[in-house]
Amino acid sequence: MKPLTKTTTYFLCPACNKHEFTIDHLEEIKNQNSFAWACDCGKRIHFTYVSKDEINIERIENHFEPVLNLLEYCNDSRLKLLIKGRQFLDKDGKDTGNQEYFYNEHTCPSNITQDVVKVILENDTDPHGTFQYVGTIRLPNAWSDESIEIVENEINGTNDANGIVPKLTSTTEIRTIL
Repeated sequence: MKPLTKTTTYFLCPACNKHEFTIDHLEEIKNQNSFAWACDCGKRIHFTYVSKDEINIERIENHFEPVLNLLEYCNDSRLKLLIKGRQFLDKDGKDTGNQEYFYNEHTCPSNITQDVVKVILENDTDPHGTFQYVGTIRLPNAWSDESIEIVENEINGTNDANGIVPKLTSTTEIRTIL
């Protein structure tokens, strides 16, 4: 048997130069001349596919900010989840306001906790609405270990970072620690 060689064509995010976007599959749909992809760095890249060897970047804009979201179990507020989240932004960089809907109704609990195989509540294997969105915590470098530790310490009462977690009870309240 002869070994096979597979070549993948991709481009790096022009904003962060870290994340790869494969474009091999676009050859089949090249008549759809313009595409937009969101990178994990928070930028949306609008580009035109010219050929397998060329793409034209049209613009780069903010798409989301990395944030920490606090969720609590609907039936017992003693159980909370602090998760890495995204605050989606409109074209003017303002919050689109979809966090409450996203967490309270739309998202399956298994999507929130990436390593959980399934969440089962009273024989319901897809219990939407299990967790209730409490609020968004905006921090510089929100997904860093240091920022997560600040919020953990706040929850445990071992430091005071403007009291953000105990006071974060309104589903529309957004606070920023600078």
